[in-house]
Amino acid sequence: MAASKAQANLTEERIDECKDLMGALDLLENSGIPPEEIDSIESIEQAQMVLLKQLAKTSSRTQWTPESAAGLMKSVLEKDRVSREELCCHFEEATTYAEGLHDSAKQQLESNVPRFQSLLTTKLEQLRDDACHILVAGETSAGKSTLLNLILGEDLLPYSVLSSTSTICELKYGKEEKIRAFKQGDPITYDEVPLQGNKNARMEELSKFVYQKEGRDERTFAYNRVEIFLNFPLLEGGITIVDSPGVGENEQLTEMVKKYLPNAFAFMYIINSANAGGVQPDRLGDLLQALTHERDPDQPPMFDPKSAIFVCNKWDMVPPKEAGEVWDDTIRKLKLCWPELDESQVFKISAKKAAMARAQANYITKDFQKLLNGLQDLLPTGLHAKVELNYRWLTYLLDRSSFHLRVMLGNVVDQELPALEQLRQSVKERLKKLRTAAASAEAKMRRYLQERVDSAVKDLQQYLTSDEIHEWLHQWEEKELPDNDSWTVVEHLTKKQVEERIQQIISTWDQHRDFFSKLRSELMQQFRAEFNLVEEDIADIEEKMVTAGQHGKFANVSAPGRRVGNSVFYLPDYSTAGLTVGQKIALGAASPLVIPIGVVVGLFALPAAGAMAIRRRAAHRQQLEAYRENKSKYMVQVATDTVKDFVSDENLRRIVGQQVESTSTYLDRLFGTIPQLIESDERLMNKGYTVKKQEAITLAEEHYNPSRVKCEKIQGELDCCYLTTIRQYDVKYEDLVERELIASGSFGDVYKARMNSTEVAMKYMTDSVSAGNATDLLQEERNLRRLCHQNVIKFYGTAYWAHHEKVIFVTELCQDNLREYIIYQKDRNPGKHRKGTAEREAAFHVVKRLAVQVATALSYIHSVGFVHRDLKLENILIQIREPSTSGAVIKLADVGLTKKADNITGTLCGTPPYIAPEVLQEKRYGKPSDMYSFGILLWEMWYGEETPHAKHFALPRLEEFSKEITEGRRPDPNKEFSAPTPWKELMTTCWSTDPANRPTAEECRAGLLKITCD
Repeated sequence: MAASKAQANLTEERIDECKDLMGALDLLENSGIPPEEIDSIESIEQAQMVLLKQLAKTSSRTQWTPESAAGLMKSVLEKDRVSREELCCHFEEATTYAEGLHDSAKQQLESNVPRFQSLLTTKLEQLRDDACHILVAGETSAGKSTLLNLILGEDLLPYSVLSSTSTICELKYGKEEKIRAFKQGDPITYDEVPLQGNKNARMEELSKFVYQKEGRDERTFAYNRVEIFLNFPLLEGGITIVDSPGVGENEQLTEMVKKYLPNAFAFMYIINSANAGGVQPDRLGDLLQALTHERDPDQPPMFDPKSAIFVCNKWDMVPPKEAGEVWDDTIRKLKLCWPELDESQVFKISAKKAAMARAQANYITKDFQKLLNGLQDLLPTGLHAKVELNYRWLTYLLDRSSFHLRVMLGNVVDQELPALEQLRQSVKERLKKLRTAAASAEAKMRRYLQERVDSAVKDLQQYLTSDEIHEWLHQWEEKELPDNDSWTVVEHLTKKQVEERIQQIISTWDQHRDFFSKLRSELMQQFRAEFNLVEEDIADIEEKMVTAGQHGKFANVSAPGRRVGNSVFYLPDYSTAGLTVGQKIALGAASPLVIPIGVVVGLFALPAAGAMAIRRRAAHRQQLEAYRENKSKYMVQVATDTVKDFVSDENLRRIVGQQVESTSTYLDRLFGTIPQLIESDERLMNKGYTVKKQEAITLAEEHYNPSRVKCEKIQGELDCCYLTTIRQYDVKYEDLVERELIASGSFGDVYKARMNSTEVAMKYMTDSVSAGNATDLLQEERNLRRLCHQNVIKFYGTAYWAHHEKVIFVTELCQDNLREYIIYQKDRNPGKHRKGTAEREAAFHVVKRLAVQVATALSYIHSVGFVHRDLKLENILIQIREPSTSGAVIKLADVGLTKKADNITGTLCGTPPYIAPEVLQEKRYGKPSDMYSFGILLWEMWYGEETPHAKHFALPRLEEFSKEITEGRRPDPNKEFSAPTPWKELMTTCWSTDPANRPTAEECRAGLLKITCD
């Protein structure tokens, strides 16, 4: 009897307390150990093993074996395979969808999720892979291999103080036991050898591929990965245990572990507790940085923190008096590296001691048993996390794609098409102004040209009739005067000489004044000056059309033959054209070759009256004789008569006109080109607008909208699969008891229930989970979880009623909603009492407190970047406190439609009587839209009535209702017993048709606090 009692008092703790052999012998004697066995014991370690063997015989604990673990894992792995297969179908659909996206949609998605198409392929391959990798990592000499051998129940991995794992080592199941070692380099090659012989021979063979001796440096090991195939029950079914190099061994080996970590579904990190300080935060932090550091909070994580456990090995080497302090320090350091760590994920053990107890006494120590339990929990947690993370990544990808498509569709309707029309109208207006400017500039140029011609005619006429010219025309030398027996010849020659002198006179006049050359240059310069704006405008219009075409706004066009550099026109350079002023040509010199031919032609075409008069005077012989008697006199007479006829206004105007004819003709062509260019640009602009408009519409109808519909269909099916197959719920449906229906509507039912002695509200939709409602359910749940405030409904968790496939949201229980609490409750309606009465003051006190709380709740959700989008009396719950406290408390509810402000694209949403004008017009909206609804609430709270629109509103009246709201037909703020001026001003300001003029929620809250009763 005494022996049985002693055996009952035998515990692992008492065995550990034996620090010397004498104490252990006493315990052995009191534990019913036969004396002959006691006599053979020679050491404390031997005594402890005997005691543990005795404890194992009497212990009621179930012994853990690799075979029993394999059986437990089999069902977990099968369930995981079903989930992965379903998820693979959705990944395949998403891959096909991504391949069919329009290039512009792909570019937008690529900006959010780089390499999304290749990632889809990679993740699909990972999901199809049945291998479940548990990565075991730790610092050098932390005892990873020893611990793994302990877990496996057999010394499968070699270990030594003088050696260390130098590559990724994967332990897989295989009936034919062998090693496959993959070499460094490209292409990939490997060595393969069988594992044979006894344990020592197998260990030695493994060491060649896995370990290198002490004194390790930066040298690269020959193999970068080794697969070890073992006929071992624990590995059957897809479990792969991965041993890895020590973290901090060297940079290359640490990098190897970091790269492998995302491939694992679970992670075990071994800490050497014997080292001073235990955890090395720099090493562990560096390892986990790739998974947790600088990650976008909106993007899905790469690894679930719950899929990891941390093992403090060599705990027997920690002094007992320091154990508590060391444990607290370890937890603190781990949380620095792994902020979401739960203390239940950390275990302490002596792998060496546990291995001895198992091998020599067939005993499982308590610390080892806890670790085994943790590993059993880690398997389903890690497998589920792998599926969950892949789901979250895919849903993030689809959500981003859907958002981009909705934005691009909105841009086509709200921005691109209106912008195209606005650009077209702008260009049309500019072209119209250009026509007017061109006509005005042309008229001015014509006047200038006429003025210069008039000036030239007058100046040339004065020059030809000047005394200098008159004197020169009367000076003739005998030797230059012609003579011939034929008067006809003499007459012709004298006339020719006079013409040559006049030609020289004109040339000298032009050389003195440089008139024709200057005139052409002046005209071109003035043309440039007058048409500079026109030229720049046309160039600007064409440049915009070309640039817009390159960016997809108009068809890319060119205007050949219009430009020189940045100029629209080919303008000739007259800086060197025409005559330059030189030295004065002496009278009688040869006619310069540069004299315009038009002058000579003009002389041969003298007016007929002058020519006939000369011929009559020289018609007979006497004229020849008279000429010979005084040739100079005759020449003077001919010259005088010729000049007299030549200097007529008509003749000189024709002569000057011939000289400017080429310039005038070119100006005519330029003047004619400008309207042609304008008309061409207008045709081009109209054509480009038509083409681009049709392109935008076609893009929306044929690509964006079908892609959006397909994307949302895949998302709905994916979310439905998640809710019904993948999801693990935090509340069990069976824990919700004493259910009682308290509200019912078209959306679903609300029950009062009890959960762990707490009264709660259960809300679920009428319809079962489907592809059509799954996404909305998940969005509502996310909002309920993320929004935490005293004036927002408190969320307890989510349950699943599998029999009816319904998701249930569990929240705090409220007694009423604001509609029932306010509407037609006269003692709470200030607007139903006259000013100055005690009843009005009491009602005002109630309403003001409630309005401040609503504004506070709105201020909170706006401050965290959300917009409610369906603010109305029914969605504001009331929690009635005990009379001794401060009365009713507002709880903002029904946040299912709540969205992050950045994700709102203009979708019509909300209850129509409360909807702001910009929402009705399906424009992009935000926080000011909530404030419009808040203004309606203020009116209803003051008067205790629903907005006049609410009773008669029907969806088909949407367009009419939109017009009423836009035109300002809202609830009348000037009713009898109207609100005080500050309240009324706040209310009506909220109704501004311009969202920018509405107050913020915080401004409303501050304003309400200042308002006092009139």
